[in-house]
Amino acid sequence: KSFYCGKCAKIVYKNKYLVGRIVDRCPGCGNHGLDISPNMFTHFENIDEGIFYADWSI
Repeated sequence: KSFYCGKCAKIVYKNKYLVGRIVDRCPGCGNHGLDISPNMFTHFENIDEGIFYADWSI
């Protein structure tokens, strides 16, 4: 679990954004990587991409 778990984050990627609750960190994605729901992921990218790098803030 991450310090950020349970907090809401604004995720910004390619001029799109969503606000959602952080539930886990992304293992293998570095210190600031997040796991997001498939629903949130497909708002930004095709699920087959697997990983994308976005800006986010609490």
